[in-house]
Amino acid sequence: FAVRADSYNANAHRPCFDTTKGARRRSVTQWNANTMGTSCSVIIPTFNRPTQLVRAVASAFAALPAGGEVIVVNDGPEDPVRDALAAFAGQALRMVHNPRPLGGGGSPSRNIGVQVSDGDVFFFLDDDDVFLPEYCASILASETVGAADFGYCARRRVVDGDTAGATTEDRRMASGLVPQSLPFGRRSFPFSAGFWITRAAFERAGPLAETLATNSDTEYCCRLYGLGLRAWYT
Repeated sequence: FAVRADSYNANAHRPCFDTTKGARRRSVTQWNANTMGTSCSVIIPTFNRPTQLVRAVASAFAALPAGGEVIVVNDGPEDPVRDALAAFAGQALRMVHNPRPLGGGGSPSRNIGVQVSDGDVFFFLDDDDVFLPEYCASILASETVGAADFGYCARRRVVDGDTAGATTEDRRMASGLVPQSLPFGRRSFPFSAGFWITRAAFERAGPLAETLATNSDTEYCCRLYGLGLRAWYT
């Protein structure tokens, strides 16, 4: 499960991923860079939410397997985020600053996170959401990644920290490969639904759309299915 609070919409900016060469450019500012290769990367865009960001980062580390990394792409002022992330010093965490104007949006920030990442599998997490413990580790430890190119999960909605009153969405789907025979509405997903994708699939599909103010996740969903890539539901 991924816990969802509210939406994070992308704003329009130019693409920053070279789909022709599939190159990962490292021209952005990095903090506490870890040069070790990793199995997966959790990418968290953030904008003026330092308190919630700390919770999201903590959940990401609890969800990761050994060798995983967390990349925070900051779309706002640097100092509050740097101060908030100081609690994670010594862990496999990088803070990357988005050089675009403040409030650049989720898609440009996620693309930047992919560019600088070392993982073979990318997980997207919003700064006001959390992963349940070992979510990423369980995906990588199973045969899921070998059977599918990307995946997503059910979400649990928690309001004001009231876990007792939390509700879990019911997609009426069994865990496993998503049947292509299902209507698109049943197969579509938001990035907040514990979305993950392999590096190979991302490089084939290209970067997230940065010119869409909203629904960039729906557009990407159409693109992935249009390429015949396989989805896994957890």
